[in-house]
Amino acid sequence: MIDNQNRRSEEELWASFNETHRSVLGALLDAAVEGLRRFSEIRPPSLPRMADFAHWVIACEPALWKEGAFLNAYNTNILGAVESVLEASPVAVAVREMMATLAKWEGTSSELLAKMKGVVDERVAKSDAWPSNGRALSGRLRRAASFLRRVGIDVVFKREGHARTRRIVITTITPRPGRKLRGDLRPHRPPRPQPMPYRINSRFNADGRRAERTVGGRRRGPCRPRVGLC
Repeated sequence: MIDNQNRRSEEELWASFNETHRSVLGALLDAAVEGLRRFSEIRPPSLPRMADFAHWVIACEPALWKEGAFLNAYNTNILGAVESVLEASPVAVAVREMMATLAKWEGTSSELLAKMKGVVDERVAKSDAWPSNGRALSGRLRRAASFLRRVGIDVVFKREGHARTRRIVITTITPRPGRKLRGDLRPHRPPRPQPMPYRINSRFNADGRRAERTVGGRRRGPCRPRVGLC
């Protein structure tokens, strides 16, 4: 929300834009030139989601800010999104509270539901957002599993014994806030261009018009006005 003292009219906004848009465009073009120069020379050892986008921004980075700043900001935004998703899920919140004092827990979904009722208040346990049975709990836990893994809690579903009983294994792992790609961008040689399998030559008449052509050492008929051959 913009407070009243800092709010500007549209005319003032466009006047400010017209004063700065040239320098902004110049900075973006400088970044594009840097990205084109470096893109094929760097190979990040690991990439986050939207890998092509991240690779391109990393290549442009020296023209905009210090190397590593983009991935730091990108991973921070991802973690913010992960926290928002987890906070909106009562099941995820309960799992985090339960595993705060445990290294590992294993059991059925019904056992997990009974155990987690001890870490949530009565209002949450009676709300519609709380699963009413083990099957519902499993479904919500599956949806939250990838987000929980980002904050250091691994959830695995498996079957055990001749009866193939479904069990859940929850383990506390080292939190992995994001993959760092600072200063370790390894330069590599771009691939060598492959030689053309055919060599195309043309012969000319005395009047300067092409009379015949050879492709790969084989003589062909009169050259037709086809793009790429004549």
